[in-house]
Amino acid sequence: MNLFERMAALRDAGRHFAVATVVRTLGSTPQVVGAKLVVVDEEPRGKAAGTLGGGCVEADAIDTGRDVLGRGGRSLRAYELTEDLAWNTGLVCGGTMWILVERDDDALSVGGEAVLDRLVTASAGDAPLAIATLLRKSGREVEFLGRMLVASDGVATGSLGDPSLDRQVTAAAVGQLRHASPRLWNLDEERDVLIEPVSSKPHVVVAGGGHVALAIARQAQLLDFDVTIV
Repeated sequence: MNLFERMAALRDAGRHFAVATVVRTLGSTPQVVGAKLVVVDEEPRGKAAGTLGGGCVEADAIDTGRDVLGRGGRSLRAYELTEDLAWNTGLVCGGTMWILVERDDDALSVGGEAVLDRLVTASAGDAPLAIATLLRKSGREVEFLGRMLVASDGVATGSLGDPSLDRQVTAAAVGQLRHASPRLWNLDEERDVLIEPVSSKPHVVVAGGGHVALAIARQAQLLDFDVTIV
């Protein structure tokens, strides 16, 4: 079950949740942009799904998620993995992560439209989609500005408030879908766009059924590839 399927299962069970996303990184960090963590609120809380890299940063994101669920709004803050923090917690990367935490209805609504079902079908093998999140940066401060959902044919849901900007972001999102990996796109000196492709898991075909193929197939399954052995 991928993260979007997990979100849909929680929704269908009447459970509320928060979504924490790494939206920007600087230096060496335990996770990359686009990494997500799903935090549940109601008892039994159960286990959070996904990961932001573990340690105290992830623990704080879980607490922030439950706080956001209670009070509403969004949280976007920087976590500096400094030498002191690394020494005390084992997070030795030394970089900085910016984590956006949102309630389920905020994280999965674009232009007033609930889009979770579309994300689930895209992640299950339907036509891919891209989530494009506009961010304003000022020094080390980062602010959420808006979000669009872009289909592979260039049809966009939602708007960032400027038709010209919408066209720029749509073109960048369609281009990134070919790579199937998240990217922080520098729009200008004050704004970035986090582009997150949503598609089915990658497929690897292993030719041969010997001991090397067996080892490769096992590793590919651990990395969440769809594996075919010929």
